Amino acid sequence: MGSDIHGVWQKKTVTGWEDVPSTFEQDRHYLIFAWLGNVRNGFGCAGVPTFTPITPLSDGRGLPEDFEINDEECHTILSLDIMGPSIQKYHEDGEPLEIWMGDHSFSWVSGAEVLAAEMPKIQREGIVSLEWYKTWDKVSAPEEWCGGRSGPNVLVSSPESICKQTTDVHITWAEDTTETLKYFTDEVRRLVDLHGEIRFVFGFDS
Repeated sequence: MGSDIHGVWQKKTVTGWEDVPSTFEQDRHYLIFAWLGNVRNGFGCAGVPTFTPITPLSDGRGLPEDFEINDEECHTILSLDIMGPSIQKYHEDGEPLEIWMGDHSFSWVSGAEVLAAEMPKIQREGIVSLEWYKTWDKVSAPEEWCGGRSGPNVLVSSPESICKQTTDVHITWAEDTTETLKYFTDEVRRLVDLHGEIRFVFGFDS
């Protein structure tokens, strides 16, 4: 079963925190989830390993005391553009203007701590076809891989145990996440430049 993020961006004003729109899609990106809130940190659906766990920016801080939600864990908003772009398209006319914050792992991060953080370096792992493995430079990330393969005619081997029956190979490769997470950090930088002190308040479903 997958996990999704539900969040609200806010700027600090003289009277408190005010919701602001953002271009961050809030799409399903488990590396972002791990980095922000220690969710799906190193594994995907069904517990399949995906990368070495990383140190998160926050881990269950909870919602800020001054962040308003109702009994259904929903945060009321004044305009649709406060929702993540990938969520806006599911909102129908007549529905309440509110954002459900999810049901677990509530937390928040400031724009300043995101921009000051060292980008995590990870070791990814996955399964590739034997044919592709034979052409691999042992450094580059594969364009396609999967977390698991099974079947009567499938044999997944480590690089050291490849044999005549091998159909797929389990490999690992290093990744500097600076480029992977750039779309998120660039948006944080834009919001900080625009508004000054900001925060991202979020939760998850699963």
